[in-house]
Amino acid sequence: MKHLKINWAQKMTMLLAAVCATLVIVVSHAATDTPQWLLQVDGVPISRELYSFFLTQALVDTPRDANGVPVNMLALREDVMARAEAFVAVESELANMGVSLDPVATARAVERTTALWRVFGNYFTAMGISKEVVGIGEMNLAAQDQLFRALYDTGGTRAVDEEMIESYFYGNFVAFDGMRLFFTVMEEDGTERNMTQTERGILIDTMRAMLAELNREDGPSIYDIAQDEQFAPALNDALPAISMIRRGVDLPVDQFDQVRNLSPDRFSMLEFENELIVARGVNMRVRREYVFEEENTEDENDENETDEANENENENDNEASTPSAPSPGEYIYVSRKEEFFYFYRAYSLRTMMSSRFDEDLEELFAAFRADENVAAVEALLGSWDFGWGWRG
Repeated sequence: MKHLKINWAQKMTMLLAAVCATLVIVVSHAATDTPQWLLQVDGVPISRELYSFFLTQALVDTPRDANGVPVNMLALREDVMARAEAFVAVESELANMGVSLDPVATARAVERTTALWRVFGNYFTAMGISKEVVGIGEMNLAAQDQLFRALYDTGGTRAVDEEMIESYFYGNFVAFDGMRLFFTVMEEDGTERNMTQTERGILIDTMRAMLAELNREDGPSIYDIAQDEQFAPALNDALPAISMIRRGVDLPVDQFDQVRNLSPDRFSMLEFENELIVARGVNMRVRREYVFEEENTEDENDENETDEANENENENDNEASTPSAPSPGEYIYVSRKEEFFYFYRAYSLRTMMSSRFDEDLEELFAAFRADENVAAVEALLGSWDFGWGWRG
């Protein structure tokens, strides 16, 4: 039989020790609370407070009537049990693999907890859920991400080949420099409507005029022209940016391919059913070059020059563009992997393996089963204020 093995103290800094200890408190309280537990997952007791947290999560996806009461209470209870099973399974699997939550993931989980509590703290408090237990839930989400990386990332038990990740990225993502303008209008009352044919035609004509300006030999940048009083009103606050889109998700495949074929040397306008894209292509394989001192000398004057060069280097590193070339012999260039892939690698791996991860999790979760303390669960649900803050 598998058991939950959690060492929160190893996962968090001393600053977060209170949050770490809470899981021990939640489980140990099951031995003294009445009722003792609402669920047991492979022998691990789930307290009333932790059950309540899982319940608030399940309610987000549960159909409810006009008063906020779930339409199908049995389905809600099954959803809560599934969440409890997942909670125990993930922590147990990481413990079996000897993997701990890394400090960065821990810090992000704490940030999310703070943000959640700031918005929903009154609701959680009314439902008898402490901030510490909310933190435990966020830590478990981080643990799922840690499990994903322990399986498929570099050094993982089922690590994906780096070339496969890179190939997936370049096949499914494309970047462009420009704007997406949707054929919709926001009314003063906050409602959105589709443009009339006349409004649509005006926008297209305005963007054609902008395009002509952008492609002049001495034309302005798209970032400057977007502020021009001739064009800015038509943009509806849309701002130009280097954007990344995913094939078949952000755009249908045929439209995605048109964006992929945009020239990086000229701006173009792509007209689709629901939007315009005014943009130019982006070289996604660009490498940022960092400037380093070639060698140090013992001469004090040279050392002063070195300090000055390093200051220049730091300034260059903070710029968005590649640093301009120095005088010959003073520096060497060191390149790293293509920047777009560098920053989107983790997301690419996640999207590439999401279906496989779901299958692996389903197989993992199948080994864990929750037993319900029926009387205790029904007592909690009978006293639960489903209408608290309900807006229908």
